[in-house]
Amino acid sequence: MPLDPQTRLGSLRLWLAVALMSLLIRALARTWRLEVVEGREVLDQVLAEKRPVIFCFWHNRILPACGLLLRRVVPAGTDLTLVSSPSKDGELSARFMGRLGARVVRGSASRRGARALREVHQVVTRHGSSPILIPDGPKGPVYHFKAGVVGLAQLTRAPIFLMGYAASRSWKIGTWDRMVLPRPFARVAVAVEPPRAVPRQLSEEEVERERAACEARLAALTRAAEAAVDAEDPVAVSAPAAAASPDAPDSAGGAGGR
Repeated sequence: MPLDPQTRLGSLRLWLAVALMSLLIRALARTWRLEVVEGREVLDQVLAEKRPVIFCFWHNRILPACGLLLRRVVPAGTDLTLVSSPSKDGELSARFMGRLGARVVRGSASRRGARALREVHQVVTRHGSSPILIPDGPKGPVYHFKAGVVGLAQLTRAPIFLMGYAASRSWKIGTWDRMVLPRPFARVAVAVEPPRAVPRQLSEEEVERERAACEARLAALTRAAEAAVDAEDPVAVSAPAAAASPDAPDSAGGAGGR
């Protein structure tokens, strides 16, 4: 079903899709049992201080992350800004987060990247907003932490807040990264660590080391959340089935350090 906002029919379909998705996620999130399994005091402090941080989690954990945003982050009065791809797919995410009260900046590493960085810098400095960046979005490789997140942390001086998510019971959506949708009444585990400040001046080698360190730490936090609720990595689970089919396309980058 085309969701092209440039056409009347596509715009209507997009509005309906966002409305239905918002109702579904809000209804499901009310049933989820959120458990901060690592870093409870850290999360409480971040929300209490209301200083800008860069919320970071893997693309296939966006839906369980919405549970925490809806039930803890937004009610705490946190000003949020979603950095969303300028693609048609990004339009869906942008409109959904707009319904949650988040600001939206459209851009990615490949399209409108420099302009998006300037716009995010403005909302951070003027409004104290906390950006939401998906480090392996919008299309992977899965679990690959892109250097643009480090660059934004340097520019805005907002620390990177890494967040691992997992659900005890979930549906796996057939996206490129096997997105996780927690089932009703599932336990949703969250693992965080203190926000990671990035120095303003770094060499290219130091930026790469910081990027790799963030990737490793986010992978570790995600594994900790999975272990707490006995969940499996959806990418690892789907890999044998994909490998068994000679017609299956190659996965987007594998498990990226997981």
